[in-house]
Amino acid sequence: MNDKQEQIIIEFLQQNQYASIKTLSNTVGVSQSTVRRALSRLEQRGLVKRKHGGAQICEQFNHFPSFLFRSQQNSLQKKKMALSAIKLIKNGDIVFLDGTSSAFFIAEYLQEF
Repeated sequence: MNDKQEQIIIEFLQQNQYASIKTLSNTVGVSQSTVRRALSRLEQRGLVKRKHGGAQICEQFNHFPSFLFRSQQNSLQKKKMALSAIKLIKNGDIVFLDGTSSAFFIAEYLQEF
């Protein structure tokens, strides 16, 4: 299962609070065993909690989502943005980054300098 499919699971659970493995399988278009493996990975990262026959999202909607959760959202787009930003940086430049999850992806690429 790729990052995009895991993101679909997270977004579906975020909107619906809980979903069965069968529902997630139909939503993502993969087998139920693939969904189970994905849910295990997402649970290890603290994003979902597995329940008998399904899963629920761990984040409460009345709280600001955790950094881990935010870093998983739109991660492919954030990586693309970070690669574009890195192309503008030259050796010796001073770069200021804030604490956003988007800046985190830029920081990962700064080790090249």
